[in-house]
Amino acid sequence: VFSIDRAGYYPKGKGIFRVQISPVQKLSPLNLIAREPLTELSLTCILSELPDHIAEREIAYVKKCFSEKRIQYPLNIEVKKYSAISPGNMLFLKARFGSLDAGFSALGDKKKSSEKVAQELCGSFFQFMDANAPIEEYMGDMLLLPLAYARGSSSYKVAILSNHLL
Repeated sequence: VFSIDRAGYYPKGKGIFRVQISPVQKLSPLNLIAREPLTELSLTCILSELPDHIAEREIAYVKKCFSEKRIQYPLNIEVKKYSAISPGNMLFLKARFGSLDAGFSALGDKKKSSEKVAQELCGSFFQFMDANAPIEEYMGDMLLLPLAYARGSSSYKVAILSNHLL
């Protein structure tokens, strides 16, 4: 269970979220080398203290990018508004590949157009798609430590090798 009570954006931050995490009894190894086919795409635009046209422009640009790349999957779209101490915006894409999800995000900025935010999001997603790996760059970083405690050896393929994994 995950919920956001208040978004937090740079420089003031102070976001509040709640998460419920249940402990595991046994941590099993993970072996993910091949990626399953893309089955679902969900786009979420988060706005705090900003006008709706920002979300509309970001969503339109993502649709345009997907059309140009001939990505034919239905795009589930949601716009969420959260209170915040300072204005902010985030674009998040969840891509489902069989039973695995991969996430991609881009943050808005006063100096960045809505189209640039959407372009950054699409760029990271397309880079992941071209790599044909089941794990995206940042998830590859996060999996490393817990898998060190798994009972057995693990192996996984990441789309981009980050400096943390070197």
